[in-house]
Amino acid sequence: MRIVLEMAQNEWARMKANDSKECRNCHNVDRMNFNDQRSVAARMHQKMKTEGKTCIDCHKGIAHQLPDMSGVESGFKDEK
Repeated sequence: MRIVLEMAQNEWARMKANDSKECRNCHNVDRMNFNDQRSVAARMHQKMKTEGKTCIDCHKGIAHQLPDMSGVESGFKDEK
C-alpha cells in the first residue's frame, strides 16, 4: 500500500508544479461564479489566488480513490 501512496504523492507534486494544468483546462478560477458555490468552497476558491494555491492542494482524491493517508497532512484548512 505504501507504493500507492508514493505514486499519489509523486502525481500531486507534478500537478502542484504545473499549477494543476489538467484541472485548469476546464476550470478557471477567474471565471468561477462564487455565488453558485457553497460558502466554504467560494471562500477557498477566492483565497487560492492570493495564497498561491492550486487545485491539487485541496482536491486530492477527486479522480482516483485516495490511498491510505495515515500521517499525511491535509491541504484543506478552513480558517475562519
